Amino acid sequence: AIRTHLSEPALAAFTALGLLVSAPSSPDRGHATVLLYPTEGGLVVSDLNADPDQSAAEPSPPDVVYPAITKNTARFMASQSTAPCDHFLELCSGTGVAALRAARFARRAWAVDNDPQALAATADNARLNDALDKLWIGPPEGLPSLGVDLVVANILAGPLERLAPTRADSSGAMRGFCGAGPGR
Repeated sequence: AIRTHLSEPALAAFTALGLLVSAPSSPDRGHATVLLYPTEGGLVVSDLNADPDQSAAEPSPPDVVYPAITKNTARFMASQSTAPCDHFLELCSGTGVAALRAARFARRAWAVDNDPQALAATADNARLNDALDKLWIGPPEGLPSLGVDLVVANILAGPLERLAPTRADSSGAMRGFCGAGPGR
């Protein structure tokens, strides 16, 4: 069915990039390897957490980039102000959906995560939404010393409360804020 929607060059490009693969149970059929969907932050790509035909169900890897279309993320996004501000910081950014939306109303936004795969997803999503010029993307140790108007994090309150008092060094920069490692 995919061949009816994509030209042969487009099909070859998607396959070469690893974005389209043959289904293990039916080699003549294919499926995407990522999710692509609209959010308040724009179009967002994240990991595909299930095999569409359920032929090779495996647990998610520890560094999975979860979709930004869950009920929890919808509540998280609905709770944030969209009033104009100078500086917006999203901690433990994952797909970067909050920072992407903030790029529309903040003068500058930062997306911070300790997982390289999450940072790559945020960078891909920023490119996809033409937001790279308004968004700094990087790990906590690369975060410059800055003052921010709004800080958000879509993680459980308990871990965030335990981390908050211990994560600013003498320069005021955040250090190691997104947990102990990938898969937080």
